[in-house]
Amino acid sequence: MTSITKEMREKAMIFNGHDECQAGVQRLLTELVHLPMHILPIVDGVECGYIPETGFVWIKQKKKRECRCPRTGKMNIYSSEITAYAENCRLYKITGIKAKEMMMWFPLLEANVSHPGAEIVNFLTVGGISRSYPAKLWMDDKNPKSVNQEEHKTIMVGKQGGSLLKA
Repeated sequence: MTSITKEMREKAMIFNGHDECQAGVQRLLTELVHLPMHILPIVDGVECGYIPETGFVWIKQKKKRECRCPRTGKMNIYSSEITAYAENCRLYKITGIKAKEMMMWFPLLEANVSHPGAEIVNFLTVGGISRSYPAKLWMDDKNPKSVNQEEHKTIMVGKQGGSLLKA
């Protein structure tokens, strides 16, 4: 985890409290990064910050949590501190989020879309696994829908190149 220094805090836009954190992260995701607004669920948010110069983002929550994402059906772990760098259509160098895939936990490294308004969101992990989901899964907070197993794919990259596997 990256330690948030005093110098970083001086350059950052900081949001305190759950409601402010949620609003700040949703604004960052939709207006600056162009990812769906509910892609980073915040529960008991304590502090969120964004440094426009570098794109560095942090989210502090009261405690670590493990949960099944109702939108994808996958188990995820969200640390009490999540960090990432944000740029147009991309969150990268993500720390503090792990996803369970094939009975193993993989740190999430990146979430991206090809262009603003894209219909597919791609997630990349350390193990060379990438998973793509329809962006509409994270658009509506009131109706998180479980993904149809035929609507997403897993791509495993190895020495032989890429092979496409249906999950």
